[in-house]
Amino acid sequence: MKEDVDINPQHTIGVFLLGGYVSQDNPKWLYKKNGRLVQTFDTTELAKEFTMRMNKLISPGEKKYYGMKYTVIPLTDKDKIFIEQNYK
Repeated sequence: MKEDVDINPQHTIGVFLLGGYVSQDNPKWLYKKNGRLVQTFDTTELAKEFTMRMNKLISPGEKKYYGMKYTVIPLTDKDKIFIEQNYK
């Protein structure tokens, strides 16, 4: 199941995929704590629901060996400017 990706500079909460092989070759991706932004939300509750759903899709091996997980991180004003400039 593929979710619609919504990366909006007006949102205040970001969901990041941490762990695994996170290539920072793409300058248009916003990174935090070695993770890549995958979705933004208006509320923490919606972000946490999405994060729980996505974490269930990660296999035990990906979690154990690659340390993969989705996490909720608030977006700063600097992050929002970056998103506005690069996620169109």
